[in-house]
Amino acid sequence: MDEGVDRMRTNLAERLGVEPEEVTEERQRRIWEAYQTRKAMRLGCVWISGVGFALCIIAGCAHAAEIAAVLGGVSLTTFFTGVCL
Repeated sequence: MDEGVDRMRTNLAERLGVEPEEVTEERQRRIWEAYQTRKAMRLGCVWISGVGFALCIIAGCAHAAEIAAVLGGVSLTTFFTGVCL
């Protein structure tokens, strides 16, 4: 069964005129770049979330409830955005 699948993949690659090794390396490079991009975005979201939370605490200590609420919302939103990435 595996032999038939390998033969079918080879035939498809030959018909398309594409070398399977090149496609695999190219795909791995694209996946790696996407991973690095998401990793950087996740780090940025966590950093912004932390700064927003610290500012939220400072605003709460200064008795600025409206500003603290807005900063808390920004902090939570960026944190959950980072988690979903």
